[in-house]
Amino acid sequence: MESTILIVEDDPIAANLLQLILGRQGYRSLTAFDGLEGLKMARSEHIDLILLDLMLPGIDGFEVLTRLRADPRTAEIPVMIVSVKSQLTDRRTAAKVGADAYLTKPYAVEEMVAKVNSLLRGEVEKIAPSAPCMMLVGTHRNDAARAALYTGLALNDNGVAVTLIDLYPLSTDYSVLLGLPPRQTPILLADPGTTHQLADVMEHHSSGLGLLNNLQGRGQSGQLSFGDISSLLDALSVQDRVVLADLPPDYPTEVICQLAQQAALVLLVTRDDSASMQKTRATLTLMDREKVTKENIVVMIVGPSTSGGLPAFEQEGLRVIHAETTPDHPVFYDLATRVRKAMESLFEGV
Repeated sequence: MESTILIVEDDPIAANLLQLILGRQGYRSLTAFDGLEGLKMARSEHIDLILLDLMLPGIDGFEVLTRLRADPRTAEIPVMIVSVKSQLTDRRTAAKVGADAYLTKPYAVEEMVAKVNSLLRGEVEKIAPSAPCMMLVGTHRNDAARAALYTGLALNDNGVAVTLIDLYPLSTDYSVLLGLPPRQTPILLADPGTTHQLADVMEHHSSGLGLLNNLQGRGQSGQLSFGDISSLLDALSVQDRVVLADLPPDYPTEVICQLAQQAALVLLVTRDDSASMQKTRATLTLMDREKVTKENIVVMIVGPSTSGGLPAFEQEGLRVIHAETTPDHPVFYDLATRVRKAMESLFEGV
């Protein structure tokens, strides 16, 4: 008998997309456009799996899930959260109230299908927060890369295992910086099996740093989508390593902001010139609109201050530091301490 999947989603476009994906896999799907309707259908129909959005009219997805788990008629139905909400607190709350899996929008169809098939086979996913992550965005590529590398080395010195992820598509710049032979074959993130083989494709520096680079995403020129990056972080969450992710500043706004919301710390690396300052301020404006927590953002100005950028940024409630990008600069050990404390705070009780 074919499995029946209940979609609880108030966006008709998103619901239709899910129906199309599930239909192609041979599944029957029903749709509820609000939480109360979803609860009613879950109790009256034979449902094998529920795909649940969090932002719903009336009662939200967390309340729906709480009521599902409290009702003997629905308590055992597997539930996967499918939501644009990507913060660590959302994933943690979903796990606490009984979700069996979590998928962040926008998602890769292959990942959606794999999770659905797994849940219908009775394989419950342990919802771990995405890998503890510091995200770097730099106006100049070399400045951000060195900041990531030197912070990683400082974390290593403090006994913290680190993986550097170069999110510039098809880039081997970090191999050059670390003196490693550049990877010849790209890591294809469109291949659903790739994220299950990260330990095999990760390079290792003599310092202990792990490196994932030469990544090819689903974009036309190999760009990594939010789904590509989120899948990487989810896969790395089972490893006891901190992730330092170097993200191109020209990525779509939603990608930068969604990843910033997931990160324990965001480091914006800029130079003290008008063009660089303007780019950094534009990024900060976008993050502010998306309600990225300011306490999680650090602005690093490379070189001495001449334009007055330091007080201007500090007035916005941000922490601003000056640093030369040299491995022994104390700023990187300070950042390493801040990253470690941020991780401990975010994952306390998880």
